[in-house]
Amino acid sequence: MNFAKLLRETKNDQHKRYWLLTGLILLVALALRLTGLGFSYSNDELSALVRVRFDSFSQLVDDGFYVDGHPGGIQVFLYYWVKLFGMSEWAVRLPFALTGVLAVYFAIRVFTRWFGPTAGLLTGAFLAFLEFSLLYSQIARPYGAGLFFSMIMTWYWTRLLFDEKPKVSLALAYALAAAACMYTHYFSFLFALIAGVTGLFFLNRKSLFLYIGAGLTAALLFSPHIYITLNHLSIGGVGLWLAKPENAWLLKHVWYIFNESYWIL
Repeated sequence: MNFAKLLRETKNDQHKRYWLLTGLILLVALALRLTGLGFSYSNDELSALVRVRFDSFSQLVDDGFYVDGHPGGIQVFLYYWVKLFGMSEWAVRLPFALTGVLAVYFAIRVFTRWFGPTAGLLTGAFLAFLEFSLLYSQIARPYGAGLFFSMIMTWYWTRLLFDEKPKVSLALAYALAAAACMYTHYFSFLFALIAGVTGLFFLNRKSLFLYIGAGLTAALLFSPHIYITLNHLSIGGVGLWLAKPENAWLLKHVWYIFNESYWIL
């Protein structure tokens, strides 16, 4: 028996099985996110949609998100999206549901690259059906989109640092994804910042200039928003417009993430 041929066939079978399972997970994720997408708007969504009914972009900036506590990326997107497709729940939420599916895909790719195909597929499978990720993929707010941009940023961050031959295209994709994180939500902004700083410890001569250039490009892309962010920082947060968490908030949050199920946890 030709051992090399057998090894190649085994690897090919594993490769096919991996992509078959990936496709199945994505189909389930898509079906779950599109099912019942037309439920009534939440107050959070209504607040955002009220702040897109302006006649000019400058009004959108001044009255739509300069006074809010979130970056303006999603608000700008909604401003143009509803002009094209209207205000029905299904139409408004559709792009958020689709980015939720893409977040599952990039999570599979990232954790496959980091820890192997089993970890990647399990991560994607859980993200596909857990209530926490599912709900926030179905509402027209920055949270599911923030996960999507965080995952795509992490994918290109990984490739830029650890591919044998880093490319300009990878650096550009990383810069754009990091900038998208910054414009989507301040938690995804913080995650991009932490990833960017962490990457400095993995730099080598091949990726040094591309990585630094990508980081500077992302910062430059976000620079028009800085004065808005400075105003957001002056608004305040927990204890003013949001209730302070209980002492057991972290345990309760983890319990909620796993669908309040001992079996899943």
